[in-house]
Amino acid sequence: MSMEQKQSAAKGQPKFLLEQAGRVLWGWLRAPHRWAAFWAALLGGFACHMYVFTNMLPNHDWQHNFYATQNWISSGRWFLQYACEPSSFAILPWLTGVLSVVLLAGTAVLTVDVLDLHRPMLAGAAALMMVCFPAVGSTCTYIYTMDGYMLALFLSALAVWCMERWPKKVLGCIPAALCMGFSMGIYQAYGAVMLMLFCFMLVLKMLRRLPPLKEMFLYAVRMAATAAGGFAVYYLMLQVVMRLTGVELGGYQGIDNLGSGLSLSPQGLMTLVQMVLNAAYHGYKFLTADLPALGGVATAGKLVWLLYGCAALLWCVLAVARRQWKRWWAIPAQLVLFCLVPVGVNYVQIISPEVSFHLVMHYAAVLVFVLSLCLTQEVMEEESLWMGLRQAASVVVPVACVVLAFLWAVMTNRGYTNMQYQYEETYADLVRLADRIEQCEGYTPDMKLWLSDNEWPVTEDRTLGDLTGLSGMGGMKLFDWLHYRNDFMYLFGLKFEQCSQEEYRAIRETQEFQEMPNWPATGSVKVINGVMVVKTDHEHVED
Repeated sequence: MSMEQKQSAAKGQPKFLLEQAGRVLWGWLRAPHRWAAFWAALLGGFACHMYVFTNMLPNHDWQHNFYATQNWISSGRWFLQYACEPSSFAILPWLTGVLSVVLLAGTAVLTVDVLDLHRPMLAGAAALMMVCFPAVGSTCTYIYTMDGYMLALFLSALAVWCMERWPKKVLGCIPAALCMGFSMGIYQAYGAVMLMLFCFMLVLKMLRRLPPLKEMFLYAVRMAATAAGGFAVYYLMLQVVMRLTGVELGGYQGIDNLGSGLSLSPQGLMTLVQMVLNAAYHGYKFLTADLPALGGVATAGKLVWLLYGCAALLWCVLAVARRQWKRWWAIPAQLVLFCLVPVGVNYVQIISPEVSFHLVMHYAAVLVFVLSLCLTQEVMEEESLWMGLRQAASVVVPVACVVLAFLWAVMTNRGYTNMQYQYEETYADLVRLADRIEQCEGYTPDMKLWLSDNEWPVTEDRTLGDLTGLSGMGGMKLFDWLHYRNDFMYLFGLKFEQCSQEEYRAIRETQEFQEMPNWPATGSVKVINGVMVVKTDHEHVED
């Protein structure tokens, strides 16, 4: 059949919606910069995180999530349970990992698209940084929720994409707000990604063509409406879900004070200003102190500062080359947006003032390095600049980004190895303890257990290398009763109940307990008053 006959036959065929949507998506994804971002994220994600996807690496929360619904409405995460449901409530590292990397790749594609990072090499470098950033590794340590968290990250980027690319610009705020609301309903911290992208999109829009003030103002208003709409969707849905389930917000991470500083009264506004300044201070501290120090890798810290410096220099060059001073408001507006970056990185501290930050919450910081690649692209395409400068920028920034991504991957895998080591050490300790308990005279399967100190004693530092700032990579530890109870139950099928305060206080006063040696000496496991007692520390006895 000739080509003309095939085309004629195709015209007579019915058009199916799913096939058409697939063709449109495939065609859109095949644009060189999106294609480069997708494959760099996919391959880089698997290369960096394959170890955790193909091993069971418990962390300190694993015991509480062995087969959990992830129903965390009490923490304000009303959609997390449903986001994690496709991979079931079991811990399935490989399946969860595959879903997560695909979602990360989608996030990278949307990010380079809204920032118009259209050079494939630079788009690929940006995607590589986004999947190797240590915050992703820290999220992987919570593998039982990772697919849900990566969906939240994807929805945050999708919200920005809808606002920017929707055919009718104003109407795009509606799906954008919905995406943002559901993203926060999974994990509130990823709202920072949307806020940071908005800041950088405003800066790049001014640098690229310096539009009139009215156009920029309306553009910023659309962004503000999207952000406000997203928070409104999140908060209203949270109230509805709490009303339907009867669950109230708990005290974890100060979430019960959600929005406590948001008020239009004079006192409320003063409180809000203080919270913004506090968030800015801690965000600045993370970007300038904590981020360069991650993993204790000095070379990575130097590259972080190199990219900060390159971004600042390239912005100054572009501001001069593109005569930003012609509109009096352009340079001050861009400087204000840069000052908002630390607030964006730490924004969750505004909605929950008592939050205790860890690395998972700071994923949005990687966008600072993506911005450096966007500025590099602008310098490469600015024909009025000296070619030597354009060539230098085209080499130094992407190479520094790729090398930094590699170093991040190294420190992340060092953390994964530490988790493996910690698991094997802790498992060995538990095997010894379980064996001693079962062999103890007077043991019965239904008896109560008391460990005199829940913090399991170790004779040496078991951490492999410097894990500074790498949250969650400390591995499987034993530091409260629930850890012991769940580990004994899930790993060995032993079911113990904790004795009451009255029981262990009575035991503590007995001469028999006082004369017991400390673990692991013979006699450190004994039945006293019908309770299995393990004396783990003679100096610190839990009250």
